[in-house]
Amino acid sequence: MKSNLFYLISLMLILTCLAAAEPKMTIPVEVIDFGYAPQKSKVTCRFWIYSTGSDTLQIADVKPGCGCTKAPLEKKIVPPGDSAFVDITFNTGQYKGKTTKTVNVMAYGGLPAQRVTIDAYVLASPDSATALTIEPATLEMGGASAKREITFSIQNKTQGDVSPQLVLSPRDDIEIKLPKTIKAGRDGQGKVKLLAKTIPPGFAKSFTFAIDDSLQTRFTIPIKGETALSGAPPQKH
Repeated sequence: MKSNLFYLISLMLILTCLAAAEPKMTIPVEVIDFGYAPQKSKVTCRFWIYSTGSDTLQIADVKPGCGCTKAPLEKKIVPPGDSAFVDITFNTGQYKGKTTKTVNVMAYGGLPAQRVTIDAYVLASPDSATALTIEPATLEMGGASAKREITFSIQNKTQGDVSPQLVLSPRDDIEIKLPKTIKAGRDGQGKVKLLAKTIPPGFAKSFTFAIDDSLQTRFTIPIKGETALSGAPPQKH
């Protein structure tokens, strides 16, 4: 009798633990703000999905609101305490002015879908922003000259000094240097260095910086690659 009671209590405890184990999805970022970005370019950013429940999170789908946005997911099965990332690529195309896109993340287990909003102010011409002009507006790495470093200028069109601060950047393959301060009416120089040995076809990255004005205005500079780079010079035939 005692043995049966012991097994019954054990079974109830097991069922209670199984019922208490449930997945939970946490996405800390709600809005990705690219600020000013040029037309006909790809701007990129990574956001993270965290499994914060007591059971494995199973992501059903990551669905952008339109074809101009790509959002590939690193992995769909995320154990408790682990995370997965989504790499956003938004093609600004012929958009102009304030542009908003969305990415919906859906999971199994009856969890509510979560949304990440993408904001950008797309410029038809690089000099149409009121605070800064960036030249070139899009940086091209690689090509026939196999450029691994490229400089760009930031013209301060405001009445005061500004200090650019990096807020969004590629993780490991690109080094970005911004001027500490740009005087009112003057230009500052920035530099981008490619750290990877190769650059695949269709390479597209970007970085975003903010200036210390009252609006914390943001600017995004796209980086694109032309042909594969390698440590060895091209072979002559």
